[in-house]
Amino acid sequence: QVGIYTNAVALGETMWQISGSIGTVVFPMTTNSKDKRNMKEFINKVTRVTFTIIVICAIMLIIISKPLILLLLGKDFAKSATALVLIIPGITVFSISNILSNYIAGIGKIEKNIIASVTACIVTVSLDFILIPRIGINGASIASSISYTVFTMITLFFYTRMTQSKLSDLLI
Repeated sequence: QVGIYTNAVALGETMWQISGSIGTVVFPMTTNSKDKRNMKEFINKVTRVTFTIIVICAIMLIIISKPLILLLLGKDFAKSATALVLIIPGITVFSISNILSNYIAGIGKIEKNIIASVTACIVTVSLDFILIPRIGINGASIASSISYTVFTMITLFFYTRMTQSKLSDLLI
């Protein structure tokens, strides 16, 4: 069960390579930026474009998840496909946080990221205790997906408050 779940997570989290790389660049840019307004507009645009790319990748990964897992891992890991599909929504949403949390850290508000992380950790552990005994690895995927979404919602809350951005500025 753990191997099946681990492979599902590993395949899903490959999408984070895109937003994680961008987030890595955002941090030093933010710390060195003198113009907060231009930086905010840049972050909003980068987040919009990145999220769109991740959504497209997520849809494609959902469509090909079963054949891909069978091809890469074999029929013994076929159950990874369902776990992967269940965790993809959270992974997709969390890609926003990969960028925004680096911005937040770059402006020196690391405590906001800590609040989001601790809250998400509590959600993960709580839901794992509830869902894993009942539905196994699929419960772990659901718990992780919800936890990633909670982290992102908190990050979005802090980012929009600090920059006066609207959600539509970030997502549409």
